[in-house]
Amino acid sequence: IGTDISKSATKFENSFVWDFHKVNKKWKNKFDFLYSNSLDQSYNPKKALETWIDQIKINGYMIIEHSEQHGVIAASKMDPFGVEANFFPYLISEWFGHKISISVLKSHKPNKQNAPVWLFFIRKLK
Repeated sequence: IGTDISKSATKFENSFVWDFHKVNKKWKNKFDFLYSNSLDQSYNPKKALETWIDQIKINGYMIIEHSEQHGVIAASKMDPFGVEANFFPYLISEWFGHKISISVLKSHKPNKQNAPVWLFFIRKLK
C-alpha cells in the first residue's frame, strides 16, 4: 500500500491520495513494516512519525531512508524538515523513548546524487 498527497496516486494500484500526517483508523496496528524516504517533506515530522508508528504492529518496523539531501542545509519550502543522519537517532529517541528501538545501516550503494544513504530501522516496542 502506498500513499501520496498528489492526486496522481490514483494511477497506481494499491495507492491512495493521503496526507501521511493524518491518522487512518483502518491502518492502526495493521502493518508489519512501513518504509519512507519522504520524512524531509513533512511539515510536522514528529506528528508524521507518531502516525506511522501507530500504523505498524508491535515489533513491526518503520524504515526511514535518509541521505545528505535530508539534512538541515537541504531543507526548503518543498522539503521543510532537515536533520543530519548522525543526529536523527537522538532526536527520535527523545521523541519516543522506550516505545522504540533503533538500528542503523549505512548502505554500500549511494543514492542518485551519489550521496551516502542510511536506513534507520525503528522497531515499535509498545
